[in-house]
Amino acid sequence: MDFPFKTTIPSKVKLAVFPLAIIFALLGFLIFGRPDGRLHVSFCDVGQGDAIFLQTPKGRDILIDGGPDAKVLDCLSGKMPFYDRTLELMVLTHPQADHLVGLIEVLKRFKVEKILTTSATNNTPEFEAWQKAQSSKKAEVWQAKKGQKIALEDNFGGEILWPPDLFFTDEINDTSIVLKINYFDFCLLLTGDAGKPVWLNFSSSGALNRCFLLKVPHHGSKNAIDEVLLSQVAPKIAVITVGKNNHFGHPSQEVLDLLKKYGVKILRTDEKGTIEIVSDGKKWWLK
Repeated sequence: MDFPFKTTIPSKVKLAVFPLAIIFALLGFLIFGRPDGRLHVSFCDVGQGDAIFLQTPKGRDILIDGGPDAKVLDCLSGKMPFYDRTLELMVLTHPQADHLVGLIEVLKRFKVEKILTTSATNNTPEFEAWQKAQSSKKAEVWQAKKGQKIALEDNFGGEILWPPDLFFTDEINDTSIVLKINYFDFCLLLTGDAGKPVWLNFSSSGALNRCFLLKVPHHGSKNAIDEVLLSQVAPKIAVITVGKNNHFGHPSQEVLDLLKKYGVKILRTDEKGTIEIVSDGKKWWLK
């Protein structure tokens, strides 16, 4: 019987090669984990929920919402170098379980420097756990107010478009932080679960401007967007964060049809998994 040719490596050589392999692996992590001067926006595949991870051009880490469970940790481990355990900013757009539960898990495992949230509350065990987890950290907590600027780096920053100061409603979704992020000419509009009443407010004020990328509110539910929002923002790409075969029927056909009517490219986490978009401030790439 013939056997394939096989070479035997002496044990001393094996011992010498093994540490070298570790060194080269560590060097790879250090080199490829360094900031590349581009904005990376990852819409994490966390099922029926929201978790959006931003890496700034200079390497700061921002997490906006955390999804309904611990799946967000897999997304972070795939995007952050193993030696980086710090988030410079964490944002909770509104206190519902499909946005906040994952943030509790992140708080247990990462250092968080700043937390941006609202005054909205929710009488649920998940929100109580969030409050406890938040108070156990030494993070600086901000209350989001319309008009606030977030300046993290040169040419990169954000503006809070919603909610206004002292805003109150029984509809928790409409308390969502609406955040516009700019990096040179690249703009993304992150909308939480804000619904049509919020967009009607914007339509009367004319406060919405053109933005390249729209995170479709509320997982593409029937009342998530309207023609006023799309005509003012005029996005080129719409990302829908949604769970596969979810029992809500998200995204609705009405929303899909409206986006197609305006010629917007649709990307969905239930179809593509985690979606990463990279921009140098002028051009963009889909990873």
